[in-house]
Amino acid sequence: NIKMIQIKDIIKKTPISVERDLLAVKALKIMNDKKITSLCVHSKSKKNKTIGLIHIHNILDANIQ
Repeated sequence: NIKMIQIKDIIKKTPISVERDLLAVKALKIMNDKKITSLCVHSKSKKNKTIGLIHIHNILDANIQ
């Protein structure tokens, strides 16, 4: 029952995140190695504040391998 699912049951308290200037090919490698489909993006100075999200399809649609 989807109404009974709590957000804490489906997301991590400390998500995997990368710096905003990381190369897309490296982000793709991280996602493949960790078997995940998205990464939180943060700035270098504020690692605890997510400024974006990158999904594996964004990278693959850009034809980056």
